[in-house]
Amino acid sequence: LLNPQLFGEGRAAIYAAPFLGDGNDFSLSVNIVVPLCLFLWFDSPKRRHRLFFAGVLLLLVAGIVATQSRGGTVALGCVGIYYWPRSQWKIRTALLAAVGVASIFMFAPAGYFERMNTINTEEGSARGRIDAWQAAGRMALDHPILGVGAGYFAGAYGTTYRDEPGPWA
Repeated sequence: LLNPQLFGEGRAAIYAAPFLGDGNDFSLSVNIVVPLCLFLWFDSPKRRHRLFFAGVLLLLVAGIVATQSRGGTVALGCVGIYYWPRSQWKIRTALLAAVGVASIFMFAPAGYFERMNTINTEEGSARGRIDAWQAAGRMALDHPILGVGAGYFAGAYGTTYRDEPGPWA
């Protein structure tokens, strides 16, 4: 509600707390709530409660789509893949997933699909993340007990673990 620009065309930053100031962070944090909402939806004894949680679930998925976060979309898919085999209501869960996917195809802006089409490409954002993940693995091996220091990943990455040392944010 604080960020109505998310529901317009294009990709926008989220203006809330610094931790959630990025669409990727926000969408991944929303993905944490999705399984809880699924549980409450399936476990609610009253119909009106189930309808409420189904609506909340659709709102959460809409929020993830609105951020146009590739990581958020992949995480949402992973939540579904993890949850479905463990669900007692496989047909209901499959129908919910089908409604969710159909809703995304019907209502998501064109920019969302353009952004999702770049998941498999070797673009700068993806390459930077892969390099940072590999460096993080080397940091963990080099400093297994305490790491490189709280909040010092960027400094260690930029000075020691990056292929081309230099400032990195």
